[in-house]
Amino acid sequence: MNSRPLKAFVFSIDYLIALMLFVSIVYAVHYLSASTSAPISNSLLMKKQAQDILAVLHKTHSLDSLNQNTLNSSLSSLIGDRLNWMLNVEYYNYSGGFELVGNFSVSNTATVSNNTVTAHRTFVVYQEGNPRYYGLAKLILWQ
Repeated sequence: MNSRPLKAFVFSIDYLIALMLFVSIVYAVHYLSASTSAPISNSLLMKKQAQDILAVLHKTHSLDSLNQNTLNSSLSSLIGDRLNWMLNVEYYNYSGGFELVGNFSVSNTATVSNNTVTAHRTFVVYQEGNPRYYGLAKLILWQ
């Protein structure tokens, strides 16, 4: 009795089953890794960008100027046309408690989307070496 063809046939079936299983696993891993949530990562990226932009405005003393034109031009050059933005600035005096002195907003568009990210930054405006105002900047970004 010749069992060689039967062994070869069984070996071929085992090989095909293993190959199909391997291809299925590779496909499943690829599908699961490619289906990450893009909006979440995009929101996280915009949040980090907003924080970085506020840090740059603070380090270059653009926030300290409390000048709307300076902030508008700085933000326009930093962000460009790729994102929409709005910056809200509030500044306070401190005499026994924080007292709102003024606020303003600058923006590159008139409408705000529902899908926004927001970053906050506090800052101090010094005048002759003494704190004059304590400020809060809120930058809102959206696409």
